[in-house]
Amino acid sequence: MHALFLAGLIAPFAISLAIIIRLGREMKDFVADMPALQTVEHLNCFKRLVARNMYGALAQIVLFLIPWVVYVFGLNYRALLQGEVAIIFALSIATFIANLRMKKDEEAVRHLPVEDPDLRAERDRVVETWMRKVLPDW
Repeated sequence: MHALFLAGLIAPFAISLAIIIRLGREMKDFVADMPALQTVEHLNCFKRLVARNMYGALAQIVLFLIPWVVYVFGLNYRALLQGEVAIIFALSIATFIANLRMKKDEEAVRHLPVEDPDLRAERDRVVETWMRKVLPDW
């Protein structure tokens, strides 16, 4: 029973880190493949990338809450010790650091050059949504 609860503490962080790594790679690849947004198709690819990032952020919020619920249940069923909360803190810090490292990739994507004024306006609207809203609205 103890191992099952420990898995419930650790697995959400492993999934979250996998999401961070995948999204980070996608953003690096996007910037490498498309150093500027020049066409409507480029902008559509940008929108899809941003949408995946936004949904990934929502998934990470849920994944962050799961270990706390597991921890409370584990304490209630006496399957976990109080000190095992340190696992949650350590993995939270690791996830936070991974997210910070991904921010520079997000910055690069947000500031891709756009020459066409119409495309630039749409890119800016998408970036504003990305930074201020929970879900994509395009």
